[in-house]
Amino acid sequence: MRYILILWSFISFGQSPNQMVSFTQAQSLGFSLNSGQSHVTSNQCMTKSDALTKYNLNASNMSSFANNQLVPRNNWATGVVGNYFDCVVNDHGESATCQNAFIEEPLYSSASSLAVGVSVFFDTQLTTPALAMNYKYRTLNKLVSVNSSGVISSITDCVPSYTWNGKRGNLSCIGGQVALINQVNVTVYTSNSTLDVNVLLYNDAGLTQPYTLSSYVMVGNRIFSVNGSGMITSIEFVGDPC
Repeated sequence: MRYILILWSFISFGQSPNQMVSFTQAQSLGFSLNSGQSHVTSNQCMTKSDALTKYNLNASNMSSFANNQLVPRNNWATGVVGNYFDCVVNDHGESATCQNAFIEEPLYSSASSLAVGVSVFFDTQLTTPALAMNYKYRTLNKLVSVNSSGVISSITDCVPSYTWNGKRGNLSCIGGQVALINQVNVTVYTSNSTLDVNVLLYNDAGLTQPYTLSSYVMVGNRIFSVNGSGMITSIEFVGDPC
């Protein structure tokens, strides 16, 4: 009787490789749960379907069993663990900037790098495809577009955004010299690293709202004439003859 009790205790913890696994025993075996699943406390042994539904397991190790059959412990093996990619997501639009992203949304894939044609998922077990989530940042300067099947359809460079602090106001001629009057602090943004003719100014770092607050913007000692589309059309210098 003592031998039987010891043997039953040994089996109850799921340590014998040829023994079946109960829901309770599975909790201590170290396998990660699939997305949306939780542990179950029960002495009922798990079928193949139970095991694959609840835990991230290698399905090929159980291929010889029917879905309703019990699977011995030695056929339980860890399934795919996806590679992690640190991303942030937002509805970036077609010309997204590097700054236009707010929500952390990591992606996972069996691939070691993100590329067109690679499937991406929201969970490390690769069971929940990342469906049509617009654009995601992989790095500070890359945008990844995912289609409705959870497959990367394109990877493009995101547009850098540069910040310029200056003044807006009215152009005037004071004492025979060019000047900006009625000055108000203003911040404008561009996709260019320099301010010049034909450069577009924006109100926001995401470069989605063309600058329309005034016809003149002064940065440093330069006064930029801006048209109704936010484009710089000409440049004058403070103090030049007028």
